[in-house]
Amino acid sequence: MVAVRVGDLSFSYGQKEVFSGISFEAEEGKILGLVGPNGCGKTTLIKCIDGILNPEGTVEIFGTDSKTLDRMDIAKKIAYVPQSVPEGLSSYVYETILMGRRPYLNWNIRPEDEEKVYSAMKLLGIEDFAFRKTKELSGGERQRVMIARAIVQETPIVLMDEPTSSLDIKHQMEVMENMRFLTKEKNTAVIVSLHDLNLAAGYCDQMVMLKKGKIHSRGRPEEILTGDTIRSVYEVEAAVNREKERPYIIPLRPAEK
Repeated sequence: MVAVRVGDLSFSYGQKEVFSGISFEAEEGKILGLVGPNGCGKTTLIKCIDGILNPEGTVEIFGTDSKTLDRMDIAKKIAYVPQSVPEGLSSYVYETILMGRRPYLNWNIRPEDEEKVYSAMKLLGIEDFAFRKTKELSGGERQRVMIARAIVQETPIVLMDEPTSSLDIKHQMEVMENMRFLTKEKNTAVIVSLHDLNLAAGYCDQMVMLKKGKIHSRGRPEEILTGDTIRSVYEVEAAVNREKERPYIIPLRPAEK
């Protein structure tokens, strides 16, 4: 089932157009990766889908125009993990993650809410941080806290903006495995922006590749990750190893202009 349908979406900051003519669908139980060079509009696009920004065009959430939904309705449908986590969060880690249960709380914290928080902390390997101040953690640790908060929100759609950018390789893979868990076990639709093409190739079911605010190509990783595509979008010469099920990208040198 289609969870998110983006139709002819455009957005500008004042006179500066960020992207235009963006259309794609994200399905339940699938990971859709947004890839492309810096400045191509990935972060802004995710904020538009979440309703943080107000674009031209349509965003449908399970067939309903998102502009007809209030913030509480959206919070029950979409969890959002931002690219940068505020350093000044003064709450304890436990409290920060518990905020993900806010759409379901009526002033009272239930035992099942606490259980969900501790389960998410265990899944992300941050249970020892429960009563540390979130602002005291490293950037990568704070990122895992925000991912745990999205998990306890228990929404059918999760948006993640560069969730692996502050993480070492082990925790990058753990985050991607957690995304896979959400899609396979919870039937969640995940839309994630990524810089690492090999992470995207290894975990995404579908990819949308952006270039200068337009969709350059979309499809399965093995369809769109080619030497020609990478040269065109990233201006890099690359070898694409196809010996295994998923392609593996080996950057070689900047492309000649």
